[in-house]
Amino acid sequence: SGAFFAVYLKNIRGEEGGISIAAFSTMYALSGFMLAYSWNIMWIDAVCLLPLLVLGMVKIARGKSGFFYCITLAIMLFSSFYMSVFICLFLALYFPVCLLKYNSARQPMVLVSRIRNFGLYSILAAGLASILLVPTYYGLKLTSAVGETLPSDFKQYFDMFDYLSRHFVIVPPAIREGMPNLYCGIAVLILIPLYFFSKSINLKEKLSYLTILFVLFISFNTDTLNFIWHGGHFPNQLPYRYSFLYVFIILTLAYMAFTKLKEYEGVNIGIISLFAAGIVILSQKLMTEPPKHYILYVSIFFIAIYAAALTVDRRSIIKPEKKPLVFLVIVGIEILLNTIVTIGIIDSTEYYSI
Repeated sequence: SGAFFAVYLKNIRGEEGGISIAAFSTMYALSGFMLAYSWNIMWIDAVCLLPLLVLGMVKIARGKSGFFYCITLAIMLFSSFYMSVFICLFLALYFPVCLLKYNSARQPMVLVSRIRNFGLYSILAAGLASILLVPTYYGLKLTSAVGETLPSDFKQYFDMFDYLSRHFVIVPPAIREGMPNLYCGIAVLILIPLYFFSKSINLKEKLSYLTILFVLFISFNTDTLNFIWHGGHFPNQLPYRYSFLYVFIILTLAYMAFTKLKEYEGVNIGIISLFAAGIVILSQKLMTEPPKHYILYVSIFFIAIYAAALTVDRRSIIKPEKKPLVFLVIVGIEILLNTIVTIGIIDSTEYYSI
């Protein structure tokens, strides 16, 4: 999973970022979703293939061959039919963003051509996997889930502020029930604001990604959209099975922000880091179920360390080219700590050991 995410980042941004790619790949491979559902191995294939699939889609948006996208999608459909439902909905949502990012709206015929290629290669991929898709479709028609109907009322699950706590370090995973698993390194609380404040990223791109994040957040919090994302039924335990898509988008934006750090003065990064630390502190008062004190302390500690790591090249004793290595080391320590604690929690609830 980490290797495929590294391939994705390297191809969408070129060589820019260097060794920092390993840091973001580690965040993806050991995100909260991957840890919480690591024991449910039938879902992991799709999570691993997602970066390659999006890379193939980006190639189509750039006017290149769709063969790689077609083969990757066919493999995913064949290996993980259920998770493919989430990813296909996500691709339909994400392709317009990529299309407008790499093309001009003033060339409508180019846009139409690439939309056509995306549709044709998607249909071809479904055809290649049809030996499994067709009998699966008829088999699912015999299950009890077919009888469920779209909710007619609007129901909200959690307060919006509560979702921020799901990004904190060593926050307990949601397995049988609870909120979505959104953790993918607390550095994103600093890097995501930096992405949206970047002057070199155009407003159209920012609004496009903001729309995707908004749709995902609303989907997490409303029963109607949650019902649609889960293929027309409500899941029996293991909630928010599509939250890895949010992690994918967040880390993509965080990586782009990391490559733009030269645009900011150290004081700008420091202010945003203080704001991130303030969110952690306020969560104790504003959340419906406040996090444990040790979660707050550890999260604030790592925010402070990241603030130093992201500005370490401003010191004469550290060369600028060493900053990605410093960042990688800090990410490694944080992810290792979070993984050890999370696996321990899962072992106590899902019983890895005897």
